[in-house]
Amino acid sequence: MNGIRGVRLAAALVLGTALAGCGDLLGTEKKGEPAEPAITFTEPGIYPVLVVAQQTADSARLELHLKRVAVTERVASVQGELKFDATKLALGAVTVGDGITGATNETTAGTLRFAGVATAGIDGGAVLTLSFATRAPVAAEAFELNVEEIIASEDFVNLGSRVRMQGRTPRLTRVPLQ
Repeated sequence: MNGIRGVRLAAALVLGTALAGCGDLLGTEKKGEPAEPAITFTEPGIYPVLVVAQQTADSARLELHLKRVAVTERVASVQGELKFDATKLALGAVTVGDGITGATNETTAGTLRFAGVATAGIDGGAVLTLSFATRAPVAAEAFELNVEEIIASEDFVNLGSRVRMQGRTPRLTRVPLQ
């Protein structure tokens, strides 16, 4: 009887060790594909970031965040326009983030106007959550963002000079923001 228990215990230890060593294989990455590194921010500013929160072969849910890096002022309001490649993406539902009073309007296919206000300040959560039907993989080049107005909550100063983007393309990541 002790021999069987010993074999079972040894088998359990081997299985546990094997599973512990394969923990990184249990994630969502495809075999052979490295995990996407987290975005790094090199200078102070407010970075518009599109986070791919969920994606399937024919749909995607993205979140627009305003990542503050070494900026103490909180954002009270934001207004702008997000353009996207309508040949690759068809906009479905759009929701304004928790604690933000706002509105959105797809003025033409591929052009979304938005405005939102939170007098206590917009923190690190999503400003907008957008659902798309996709005809191609989601890529940063499919988007163009114009932040027309971004105002501080304390003194209502225009924070537009602190917005950091590469041209008019917002950063895009599949890794949740920290």
